[in-house]
Amino acid sequence: MKKLFLILLVTTLMVATAAAQSKKGWGNKTVGGLPSANAKVNSANQSVDDGPKDKIEGTWRATESFPDNSVFKVLFTLSAGRDDKNGTTIHSDELYLTGGPSCLPSQGVWKRTGDRTFVVTDEGFCFDPFGGPIFAPAGKIQFKSAITLNRQGGFDGTMHVEAFDVNGISVFTADAVLHGDRMIAVGP
Repeated sequence: MKKLFLILLVTTLMVATAAAQSKKGWGNKTVGGLPSANAKVNSANQSVDDGPKDKIEGTWRATESFPDNSVFKVLFTLSAGRDDKNGTTIHSDELYLTGGPSCLPSQGVWKRTGDRTFVVTDEGFCFDPFGGPIFAPAGKIQFKSAITLNRQGGFDGTMHVEAFDVNGISVFTADAVLHGDRMIAVGP
């Protein structure tokens, strides 16, 4: 059941939505889905960042790569906290609106652990869009990441994903490799 959950979790929005018409529950999310066509070039059209290379604050275009070679796009927004050693995060990816359960973007916190190294923990609520009642709570998903800023202005890291049912029982876990590049503001 854990493997099946993870396969559809990493399925793109359109594929998963079509599949969700006939499948319900945590069991339909599993690794091995179809990544979006350009997931591996998530930040290819971006200019070089000339900002500080040791600060994590900002929005990042990232990819999460799973052991089965599936790769998915992710956005992280990391904001300042009470000092330069911690802050808050919002995390969304192309997997959140897959068929039952669908998950909201996750929220969490980050903490500096060393020179250019950080840990990030965030979680989001998940719902069953097809069961009765519609959008009944289905549990939550939690992400624990370790990130190291590289000298080129991007980051590399690892992510541990765990999903829980409404009773707090773990229904799957997975690990991924992360790579991110800072999103740069551009005019029209």
